[in-house]
Amino acid sequence: MLTRLAPWQYNKLMVYRSPMLLSSLACAALAFCTTLPAQSGSPLDFDFWAGQWSVQNRHLQPSGQWQDGTTTAARITPVLDGAALVEEWAGPFGNGFMNGFSLRAYDPAADLWTILLFWTMDGDAGFGRMQGSFRHGRGTFLAPLNPTPGSGNVTRYTFSDALANTVRWDSAKSQDGGLTWKTDWIMEFTRTASAQATTEEQLFQTPWNAGSLSMHVEARRLDWMRGQWVGTETAADGSVREAQLDCTLLNKDCMVLSQLATRAEGERDWQKSLNVRAYVSGAQRWEAWRIAEGEPVLRPSVGIEQNDSLIFRNATANGRRVESIEPVGADKMAWTIRLLNQKGEELWRIERRLERQ
Repeated sequence: MLTRLAPWQYNKLMVYRSPMLLSSLACAALAFCTTLPAQSGSPLDFDFWAGQWSVQNRHLQPSGQWQDGTTTAARITPVLDGAALVEEWAGPFGNGFMNGFSLRAYDPAADLWTILLFWTMDGDAGFGRMQGSFRHGRGTFLAPLNPTPGSGNVTRYTFSDALANTVRWDSAKSQDGGLTWKTDWIMEFTRTASAQATTEEQLFQTPWNAGSLSMHVEARRLDWMRGQWVGTETAADGSVREAQLDCTLLNKDCMVLSQLATRAEGERDWQKSLNVRAYVSGAQRWEAWRIAEGEPVLRPSVGIEQNDSLIFRNATANGRRVESIEPVGADKMAWTIRLLNQKGEELWRIERRLERQ
């Protein structure tokens, strides 16, 4: 009997150890080659993982023996022009089917990667988070980030032996604050598609882990957002920017992922931001995380229903940010963001008005 931990018992740690003896000529001949991470962190640290993979799983049994598990699949897509990565993971797990999601981004100011996780078999799940950084070609990501040596449970995930078309991933647990570790789950990745073949366009327009889990009615509240939208973004000072929104459902429709791009008249480049939203049944609320180009910090917010709108709120240094999203008829959207001070007075506002393409 194969024994596995439940998905919510796993938080991810990534460790990357590149081979030391690959020559430049050998690298050039590989179907996929990556630059070695520097001694400090870099937004390129996880570039080796982009692409699609077949994943062979192995699990540690209570007897102490290792047993081969199922073969699953993963798609890793760079987003925000490479500023972050989206992981999709799917396949048989125990007596069910696991649907995995992660979003990871590097904050150069803190020299830390943040990894946001949402893994579920039945739609009931919540967001997990871990952090870490790369040093000397090795990345260490923990949950919690700063355990107390000698006490407390800690989870560590590792990536190692990254070659052109294979990568190894390990999960380890500690019950003494990280003094000792026991590896309990190994994934061996074999590449099935290159990084160049895994694009933002595919992420938003080509379903990969399609289907819909039987979930709470509230979890379907934002399904209407799926698709492509165009319109305008108007600031409080009257300035107007062109806006485009791509939105898709991931993880068997458990999550709503959207990427917004805006630019002023005459500008060539788009400014992009990414939002991921999901209904957390245990907390009976929506939760959201966002990240923007030029501000690679994952920021959370909590959503509540108010009439036909979902209102997301999060605290800021000087007050709070309030974001409302609501459909207007069948093919229009009103999306408003306000920044309020500690007294609740409005400091600025952005109004987005979008139409479905």
